[in-house]
Amino acid sequence: KKLPLFYQTIDLFLAGPFGSSTKAKKVLPAKAIEALAVGIPTIIAKTPATQRLLLNYNKTSIIWLNENTPN
Repeated sequence: KKLPLFYQTIDLFLAGPFGSSTKAKKVLPAKAIEALAVGIPTIIAKTPATQRLLLNYNKTSIIWLNENTPN
């Protein structure tokens, strides 16, 4: 019951997965889906898993963590 109230207070969500482990490259945290589902702009690491799982998702709420990293 408290989770929807919590999400109403958020302007920007940090969802991850953060890190360089094998697991981090293969998962999409449930909290990312929850935040995106209610329309909160969400920072998500650009990994093979997140790109594949969010391929057809509304991109206006997704902020890719590694998108603008200088070389």
